[in-house]
Amino acid sequence: MSDIEKRATYLFEQLKNKTPREFELMCAAIFELENYEPAVGPGCRDDGIDIILNKGGLIYLAQCKQYKSTVPINAARELLGVVHKENATKGFLVTTAKFSKETLKWCNNQKIDLINGDELFAKIFKHINHIELKFQEWLSRECKDNKSSPTKKSSPTKKSSPTKKSSPTKSSPTKKSSPKKSSSTKKSSPNNKSSSTNKSSSTNKSANKSANKSTKKN
Repeated sequence: MSDIEKRATYLFEQLKNKTPREFELMCAAIFELENYEPAVGPGCRDDGIDIILNKGGLIYLAQCKQYKSTVPINAARELLGVVHKENATKGFLVTTAKFSKETLKWCNNQKIDLINGDELFAKIFKHINHIELKFQEWLSRECKDNKSSPTKKSSPTKKSSPTKKSSPTKSSPTKKSSPKKSSSTKKSSPNNKSSSTNKSSSTNKSANKSANKSTKKN
């Protein structure tokens, strides 16, 4: 095996382990080296289109399948539906694996070109002197596009509702203690008066008795 074959084999084996997005970018690099003008889709929800190709004013569509097993016929049918919908000239179905016999037979009379793993390796081998540099260019372009894409503004946080001022508690006025009327000194009861008069009368009687006794003696 020559050095070129070793390099091509290494790149092809690495291609199987790359991310799906990197696989798409490598396919775009290969198409560009074959004189197409590729435009890579968003990478998700691309409606069955990974790469849009322009060559001589004609539009081609490419779908990239990084499979390890056989690509089913449904992938070819879906791509053909998009080709008709977009009124494209042709579709390319690219894979690192192989296609089923059913798919190969069905695509013979359709506007679909199949590129299996062996053909993909042949293209890498053909462009071995430029493929790595071209792939790095696509990676750099991808990074710039991601940086330039505007990020979503974070939704402004709601202003905190002003805290309600605590209503000052009104101190209930203390009731003025009603001044207690000083209890007036008890008036002497009339019984006391009568007792004093009784005492005085009794003294008078005793005085009279003593006076009578003194007169009798005389």
